[in-house]
Amino acid sequence: MKSLLWVILCLFLFSSTSQAGVILKTNGKKVFLKFSQDDNFTEGDIFYIKAPNGKKIGLVKIMKVRGFKAIGMLQKGKAVQGGSTEFKGIAKSAKKKVSEDTVADEDGSSSSDEDSEENEKPLRPPRSGLLLGYGMATQDVTDPSPGGGGQTYSLKGSSIAIKGLYDYPYMDTLTFRGLLGLEIFSVSGDGPAGSKIGTDIKYLVGDAIIKWDFYENKDYIGYFTAGTGLYFPAVKSSTALAAGSYTTFLIGQIGGGIEMKFVGYSVPLEVSYYYFPAGPTVKSNVISIKTGFVF
Repeated sequence: MKSLLWVILCLFLFSSTSQAGVILKTNGKKVFLKFSQDDNFTEGDIFYIKAPNGKKIGLVKIMKVRGFKAIGMLQKGKAVQGGSTEFKGIAKSAKKKVSEDTVADEDGSSSSDEDSEENEKPLRPPRSGLLLGYGMATQDVTDPSPGGGGQTYSLKGSSIAIKGLYDYPYMDTLTFRGLLGLEIFSVSGDGPAGSKIGTDIKYLVGDAIIKWDFYENKDYIGYFTAGTGLYFPAVKSSTALAAGSYTTFLIGQIGGGIEMKFVGYSVPLEVSYYYFPAGPTVKSNVISIKTGFVF
C-alpha cells in the first residue's frame, strides 16, 4: 500500500513540475492564463511568472478555472502579456479547504469562500500623483445698490489648478480619490457705466471624489467622477463682489475622462464641471480640463 502511495506521489510531482501556461492578458492584479491539455492545474495552485526571456518575475495564484483557461490573482512581482508560467506549489489555504473549493458554474457563479474573500480586496494598490488643470470660468454679478437697478454683469476668465492626488481603491471598479492643492479663479468684464470689474481669488482646495472605472483594457481606463470640494479663500481681490462674499464654501463637481497606461505610471485626461453655490448677487461656474501623472 505504501509503495502504491509513493508511486502516485511521484507521478503527481512529475506532472506538476511540467505544468506551464501562457499569459493571455492582465487587468490590474487579475491574470488571464491558457494551459494545454497536457497540463494539470486547479484552483489554489501557485505558479511562477516568467518573462519571455525565461526570468522569473512574479507569482500568480489560480482562482477560477474554465476548461483550459484560468483566472489568477497576482501575488508578487508583475505579469506580462505573452509570458509563461511554471508550477511552484499549492497554497496552504487551498490544502486546508480542498474539500470546500468549487469551480465556477455554467453561469459563471462560484460558491468558493476563498473567491469571495479575494473579490473583496482592492485589485490595485493605493496610488499618488499630480493633477494640473485649466478651466473656463464665468461669474454673473448682480448690482444690488439702489441705483443699480438689479443690473447683472457677466464676467469671464479662467481657473488654474495644481493639486496632489491620492487614490485608494475599495472595490473592483470604485476608487476614493482625495485631492489637495491650489486653485486660482480669475474673471473680469464690463461693469456699471462702462467700468471694468473683476474677481481674483486664490483658493486652498480639498476635494473628495468617487471615481468609477466603467471600462478598462491594457492601454487605458475610461472613468466617471463625482464629488465635492472645500474652497478656502487664501488670497482675495475683487471689484465685483462685496467684501463679505469671500467665504469658505463647498462646491459640487462631476466629470469623466480616460487614463492612459504606461510602464510604471499613467496619464489621466479628464473634463470636470464645478457647480459653485449661487448667492443672492453672484453665480459662478467652471469647466476644467485636467491632466497629470499617477504612480
